[in-house]
Order: sequence, then C-alpha cells, then structure tokens
Amino acid sequence: MQVHELNLKHPCWIRGGIIPYLNTPRGYLYGLGIDADYGTLIDFGGHRENFDYDILDTARRELSEESFDVFGKPSREELLNLPVLYNRTDMEIFWPIQGNAEHLQHNFRTLVSQAHPDDVENMDLVWLTPEELLKTSPNNMYPRLWNLLFRS
Repeated sequence: MQVHELNLKHPCWIRGGIIPYLNTPRGYLYGLGIDADYGTLIDFGGHRENFDYDILDTARRELSEESFDVFGKPSREELLNLPVLYNRTDMEIFWPIQGNAEHLQHNFRTLVSQAHPDDVENMDLVWLTPEELLKTSPNNMYPRLWNLLFRS
C-alpha cells in the first residue's frame, strides 16, 4: 500500500514515522535512530499533535526534529507515493534517500554533538541490513515500532 491510499486526516492516527533507506551495491540499508533515553532502536517518528494538519505532517515534522534534517526534507508529494506499513493507530513510511551511509552517520553524529542536549531525541544513527532488522529483538526496539514492523 502507498501513503496516498490512506485517509491521512482520520482521527485514528496516533503516531507517524519515516524510515529512510539506501539502495547500495551491498543491498538495502535501513536508517534507524538510537533513542537517547532508552538506547533502543527507533524510527524518526512520533505522536500526532493538535497542530499537525494530518499524520503525514506528523511524520515529516518528527523526521525533521529527530534527524536534524541530515537526510534532507521530503515534500508531501514525494512521500505520498511511497510504501507504508500501518496498523489501527500507527503508520511507517519507507523513504528512499541518496547518499553514503558512513557520511550520513558521521554528519548525524556531528549535528548531535553540536545540539543542545534537550534537543537530542536520537543519540546515534545506525544502518541495518534487512537480515539485521529481522533479527532485532523486541527488547532492542521501541515497542510500537517493533509491533508495527513485525506484527502488522
């Protein structure tokens, strides 16, 4: 399913996120954050706020806040035609990006080191292969994300 096929304004949506990914010569790499409070893997996402136009705006806002825009800023139009996983309350968009995983990780770490500690939600960026992602224990990932990825 693609993002544009969902009713993005529906009040059922509580949480929206984006997982950037790279298509490299070695295969796909999925970018996830390391949560600053719990040390677990997490997407670039969060809870819908009253001022968000819809759940897509929530996902875009959270990506920007949590990634310091290291991946760039996707437009609404760009995201509407991308694949999405969802359940009754949460949605996760898979966003193909360009770049080098090591450079993006280095740039992210630099931005984190320069940020005020209160502004850091993800303390690091990691890249996982599909095999590594599938082997992730529920104890090592934000529970709502794990449930969405592995139980939807």
